[in-house]
Amino acid sequence: HPTNPQLNSGRMECDFTATNEILVSYALKCPDGKKWTGNGAGEEDFGTDSNFKFFWLIDTALGSAINDLVMFSNVGTTFYIHGNGLGTLDTFATTWWQWDVWNRVLIWVKANAANPSGAAGNLFIQIINANGYHQQLATPIVFATGQSPYTWNQGMFAAWARNAALDSNRKVLMDDCYLAVGGNAAARVELGNNAVYGSCTKLALCEVTSWADNRIQAVIHAGDLTLSAATWMFITLPDNSTQFSGQVVTP
Repeated sequence: HPTNPQLNSGRMECDFTATNEILVSYALKCPDGKKWTGNGAGEEDFGTDSNFKFFWLIDTALGSAINDLVMFSNVGTTFYIHGNGLGTLDTFATTWWQWDVWNRVLIWVKANAANPSGAAGNLFIQIINANGYHQQLATPIVFATGQSPYTWNQGMFAAWARNAALDSNRKVLMDDCYLAVGGNAAARVELGNNAVYGSCTKLALCEVTSWADNRIQAVIHAGDLTLSAATWMFITLPDNSTQFSGQVVTP
């Protein structure tokens, strides 16, 4: 977990011990009656420009042009996992997006421990909204165009937005920010609104406070889940496999 998160110029900066494994999650919403930030002509229009960096990883010693990675960067109707220094690791079309409601994003990236600049790593992208469950897997060479030490030590939520301060009619909300760093970052506890993980249209990450073979303790954060309705718990292991699921949670 990061230490000493702080606000800086409207973004939340999180410092942490250098690592090349990260899991980040956040929820996004463009409210009804508001426009997307950037050059979109009207409501429900992404425009064509580079408009948003939702979460930006950097190595503070190298700056924002070497080893940096943005998860997601929005350019027109495509969402990118890419950086100034690392190039494009993957893309995700905006067909998953739903306007006027919350869209939960979860991304796990892990470089190859033995050879981060020359061997395949792991990339997992997950989107949850009222339209359903969407996921994408890839095995990119994470630091193929990077530089030693092939790590990050700072992450920034709502890192950059085009024209955000110039037009009050343009508004994108971000909430339920979650960041896990280092080995085992993918291990997590979630609550969902369906007994089948891949059929959930709402998932909420809980804050794990302890993890042992026979006991996991976590603080419930419901997000936009309604806990008075039927709710299920899902446990995902460090390799990002959801092994334990369907446990009914009693409100």
